[in-house]
Parts: sequence; C-alpha cells; structure tokens
Amino acid sequence: MKKAWTIAMVLVSFLGGWPLAATANDSDPGAGTLLLRFDGQSVRWVAPTLDTDVQLSVNGPIVRSVVSQRFYNPSEQWAEASYLFPLPEDAAVDQLRMRIGERVIEGQIKERQQAKAIYKQAKQQGKRASLVEQQRPNLFTTQVANIPPGEQIVVEIEYQHSVARDGDTYSLRYPMTITPRYTPRQVVADISPTAGPAESQQPNQEQPVAPWPISDNNSNPTRIKIELDAGFELSEVLSPSHRLQASAVSPSRRTLVLNEPGERTAADRDFLLQWHPIESQTPQASLFVQQHNGEQYGLLQVTPPSLEAGAQRLPRDVVFVIDTSGSMGGEPIRQAKASLLWALQRLQPEDRFNIVQFNSVTDSLFVDVQQAIPGVLNRAQRYVSQLQSGGGTEMLSALNRALCKSCNDPQRVRQVIFITDGSVSNEDQLFRAISTSIGATRLFTVGIGSAPNSYFMRRAAEFGRGTFTYVADATQVQPKMAALYRKLEAPVLTDLKLSVPANSHAEILPNPLPDLYAGEPLVAVMKMAPSSASINVSGRIGEVEWQRELELLEGQQQAGVHQLWARNKIAQLNDLRRNQHDPVAREQIRDQVVQISLSHHLVSPFTSLVAVDTTPARPLDKPVEFRKVPNQSPHGTRLALPQTATGADMWLWLALLSLLVSAMVLYWQGRSRQVAC
Repeated sequence: MKKAWTIAMVLVSFLGGWPLAATANDSDPGAGTLLLRFDGQSVRWVAPTLDTDVQLSVNGPIVRSVVSQRFYNPSEQWAEASYLFPLPEDAAVDQLRMRIGERVIEGQIKERQQAKAIYKQAKQQGKRASLVEQQRPNLFTTQVANIPPGEQIVVEIEYQHSVARDGDTYSLRYPMTITPRYTPRQVVADISPTAGPAESQQPNQEQPVAPWPISDNNSNPTRIKIELDAGFELSEVLSPSHRLQASAVSPSRRTLVLNEPGERTAADRDFLLQWHPIESQTPQASLFVQQHNGEQYGLLQVTPPSLEAGAQRLPRDVVFVIDTSGSMGGEPIRQAKASLLWALQRLQPEDRFNIVQFNSVTDSLFVDVQQAIPGVLNRAQRYVSQLQSGGGTEMLSALNRALCKSCNDPQRVRQVIFITDGSVSNEDQLFRAISTSIGATRLFTVGIGSAPNSYFMRRAAEFGRGTFTYVADATQVQPKMAALYRKLEAPVLTDLKLSVPANSHAEILPNPLPDLYAGEPLVAVMKMAPSSASINVSGRIGEVEWQRELELLEGQQQAGVHQLWARNKIAQLNDLRRNQHDPVAREQIRDQVVQISLSHHLVSPFTSLVAVDTTPARPLDKPVEFRKVPNQSPHGTRLALPQTATGADMWLWLALLSLLVSAMVLYWQGRSRQVAC
C-alpha cells in the first residue's frame, strides 16, 4: 500500500511540475492581471494591458493599415511586454514607430539576429525599445522593453496587403485573435511558456510557436476605422462579422467605424468587410503600376469571360476531410458538420465519395470511395451526425489518406474538400506532404470558426491548385458551400500565361499561374524593365482559346505595388528553401530573402524592425519583469485554451494513466501476497 501511495505521490508531483497555461476556469483574474500556472504553482501576475486602434485605408486594390498597440503597465515594477498577434497572410509589414509621450522613434529594418541584439542591449541598458518579428507569414510578435510603472508606450505598425476579389465581391479581412495552435507529437519542441521570443530559440516556420496565454476577459479592446475608396461606384458595403456605422463621402467612397463612441469591441473574431460595385462598373481588367529604385512594378487583375457550363460534366471522386480535434469544439464543429451534410446532398449518383475525420487519430467511413447512392448517403449522414470534437490535431495522417498521387483517371475528377480551423503549427511539414502527394487531385480548403489559420488554408489550397473558402458563422454555411460547389461544377480556365517582350526582363508571380475557377480573377504582380510596353494574357476554357492584351502605359499609378511584389517573391523563395536539402543552397536562398527584405524595408523570416529610444529610462538597479500579454479567446470556442494545445499533453496524460494502472496492479499484487501469507 505504501509503495502504491509513493508512486501516486510521484505522479502528482510530476503532473504538478508540468507547465500548464491558464485554463478556462483559471482565466478570470480581473483587468490588468493574468493568472498562469508554472511549476505546479498558480501565479497571479499584473500583466501589461493592451488596447488597439486600427486605421484601414482602402485605395483601389490595396489596403494600407496602421495598427496602434497601446501597452500600459499597471504594476509597480518596470515591465517588458510581449504580444503575439495575427495579420493577413499576405501582409507586408514595413513600418514601426514607438511613441513615448510626444516623442516618436522610427524603427529600422535589420537582419533578424542583429535586430535582436540591438533590442537586447537596449533593454539591458535601461532604454525603451520595441521589436517586431515574424513568427509565420500571418503571425507576428511585438516586444516592448522598459515600460515604466504606471505609464504606457504606444507601438505603431504599418503594413499593406491586397484586396481580395471573388466575382463582383471585393473584401478585406483583419484578424484580431488566434486560435491556439496544435503542435503534433513528432515536432514538439522544448520551448518554455515563460520565455519571450527574444530569449528563446530563434523561431521560424520549421519550429512550433511557443504556447501563448489566452484570456476570456476583453483583454485587447479594439477600435477600427475604415476609409474605403473603391475606385468605382458602390452599390453595397457590409460586414458579415460586425455591426458598422457608415457614411457616404462620394458614390465611390465610404467612411466606416466599428464602434460607438467609447465602445470597446472584443478582439475575439476576424473583422470582415465586403463591397460591391454597381453592375455596369464591374471592371474586367485593371493594371496598377509603380516605379521603385529604377524598376517598374505592376499589379494585374483580369477577370476571364463567364465560364458557363456547357462542357460535359465529368463524374467526381470527392474525399471530404473533417477536423474533429479539440480546437473545433463548440460552434466550429457545428458549422463543419452542417457544411459536410449540405455538401453530401449535392453529390450525383455517378459520383463516388468517402469521409475522413481526424483528431489524435485518423478514421474514415469507407476504405475507399463509394458510389453516392441513397443507402450509402444515408449511412454517411449518420456518420457525420455522430461526429464529436476532442483530442489533438494530427493532420498529416489525414492528408496522406485523402491525397493519392497515383489516382489519375482521365474520366473522373478527383477532389479533396478539407474542412478545418487550421490550428496547427507544422505548416511547412504539411505543405511538403501536399506538394509530394497531390498528383492529379485538387485540394479545396474550407476555413471554419471565428479566427481560423488562413495562412495555412490559403497556401494549402494553392499547393493543391484549388481554392480557399472561409465560413465565419453558421448563417453562412449554405451560401458559402453553394458558391464552392458552383466553382467545382463549372469549367476551369487552364494553361494561363502572361507574355511580355523578351527585353522586359520580367519576373512575374505567382509562377506558375494557377487554374481559375468560376468568378475568380487572375491576380499577378511583376517586376520588369521601365521600357516594357504591353502584357498579353491567354488561357484555355475547355477547347476554347482566350486572350487579352493590356498596355502598361495605360496602367494607373498606385503606391505600394513594389512591396506586394517583394512579399510574393519572399514567399516564393521560402517555398524553394523549404524543399531544399543542400545547406549551401538554403543559405544562398536565405541571403536572397534578406537582400529583398532590406531593399523593400519588409519584415520577413530573416529580418525584423527595431526601434530604440537613445535616452536611458530605467535605473539599472531596478529589475524588469517579463510578461506575455494574452490573446482574447476566439468567439464560440468551448475553452479559453483547447485541451489539445500540444501533442505532448496527450502523451503526458496517457503516461499518467498507464502509471496509475501500474500502481493499482502493484497494490493488488501486494494484497494478494498478504492474503496468501
């Protein structure tokens, strides 16, 4: 008996020593405080508070954004604050300013390690400093050193990205919080949840993002103002995610605000804005140009002619993949099941299908695709209705089961529809798997929830030559899935080419150009010699050739085009580096990324923005306390932190269960021996 209790006490101590982030019940510490548990002890910290002002300026195809993060230190100690925040996946971050009272310190772009060293030295010298780093293309951190007790420091970040377009719908998306990411057990790294990015291992896309606290409080009240200049007469402006107040400045311009005066909006979901032109003004082709450092840059948007059906519909093999992990708990799993049930209704008898679900393990309804006949569909509907969320997010095995490199039947179309919130941190591993196994399959991702990982889902769809669909809430399930199915059922524009004169020395991105589905415009950025005259766009719809020619001299001047090209070029180089195993070649690609980032003043995986106030503020005999500022828990999620934050947790509990069973066995063996004696 004593032996069993000894084992049990060891287990309890072992569990208590495991670093746990705040749970749903723990995370109600009140304004300005954050409750964390480390080394088995609950600690109530006075963390710096944060509120954010966002100014979004839409000018034609480009959104310019200014994000002002106000860090306030309510404690009696000097503080260093760190905040992990999302941005659009194509955001080109190019400006940093630190405001201390009336003074403004401009940030400088530096190689990442150099920027870290500058920041660390300034912190040690008692100087106020800020550092902005990229953890993922859509995930950044701000660090602010030496915030005096009872005072605040404002950090301003500027970035831009392109307006999204689908048919006659234009849109922008501003993400405000993060669904905690799952790190698969194969790639779990030893990153302390108390360490800040500047002190931990250098984060990059090959490593998981360190755990981050989540709060159910309104931990980051946000105010958003939008100046919309669409460039054409507007028929409608709306937000599917938030209530807006709008005022018309002109037929093509609107001013919109998210908040009533004094209102504090919780940053618990993505902000979406959509606008539509009056029908006669939907542009079919747009070209925007800019000169920068002696080079000509262009942004091209071309909408192909209507891709009406007329071609023979080929039967389909459709594999639905649904994420049933813990992070999908609550509203996301309800939306995902509704999406899947609706999609099953659209299958035709000549189609075949299968359903794959994944959490910590992968399961499928059938061994292989089955004919979509009534009895089989009824069984599928029952299977979907019984799905529940729980466990980890082991996505790789589900992808491997759904993709099929050898499946290449010319008489059938093979499609994978992947429904998830994308809350994983091993994106690079998954991108490699898709590139290796995609074959003739097309991959369509459907993002579910109030704050999905859109970087993963958009890039996964690009690697899979499909599209990304975002479903923000349950009321959008049917229209969004209907739009996706219209794309799947319409003829596809293929063999797209952009041709320019040979002496243009043009570098066009993306390369290769993607297939286009119904309503989608071709969007491309390019760098070329200033003397370039024209661009020819061509493609094929079934057996029909299509082409269009545009004169560069007719392009509209537009600021920010060169940064969009640079952002796309960096993404292309990172894709090459991901699949490169030669260390010398990887280093050469890294150097190219650094050169482009410094030339265009952009934050990237290897460059960061740093700002330092040259005047020391903190007496060197006063300590500085490091604190993470929590993210707001995503709207509709069941827990402030998913119980599946890392794969290590699941194995820890399994190990604990095994040890408890062993303890019980030892106890009963001991009793049996006593009885025998």
